[in-house]
Amino acid sequence: MPITLRTAEGAEILIHIGLDTVALGGRGFSPCVAVGDRVVTGAPLIRFDLDLLVREARAVVTPIIVVNPDRFAITQYTTDRQVALGDPLMTIEPVAGIRPDAATGGAVAGDILTRTITVPLAHGIHARPAARLGALAKRYTADVTVTRDANTSSILSPIGLLALGVRYNDPITLGAGAPTPPTRSTRLPR
Repeated sequence: MPITLRTAEGAEILIHIGLDTVALGGRGFSPCVAVGDRVVTGAPLIRFDLDLLVREARAVVTPIIVVNPDRFAITQYTTDRQVALGDPLMTIEPVAGIRPDAATGGAVAGDILTRTITVPLAHGIHARPAARLGALAKRYTADVTVTRDANTSSILSPIGLLALGVRYNDPITLGAGAPTPPTRSTRLPR
């Protein structure tokens, strides 16, 4: 079961409780927050039945991944002891030379080509397909978006894709357009 977080600076974090737990269809999990909620340090995000996971999931390992490592990196982390409630687990900082407020997915300029498809994946777009879609999209220069209902995400943002909550047989619209050209700042004479 994935939990996704986006910091105010733009770091995107994926916490995946157990492996292949998406196949449980939500059984054993009780979210404490909803998509789009703002959370603070110490706030519970989700509760889960560890006994059920041990019995039915492939593994209960819980990877914590920075999904935009081109922009943010884990600089400190705790591995030598059990972490108590409220203790920092890790520190995430911008990669040198990257502005923390840089956009994660560019706006589309010019004509946009769209196609609506029905998602054939049995578990919808969860962590693994979201990461795979982003990796495939990086091969191209187009800005690609995924829209479900009235919500849109850059295909390059696994966190954004997971927030769409795309399930099996959901219709989604893919949009692709020319990348937005970088803006140049011009210094005016004094």
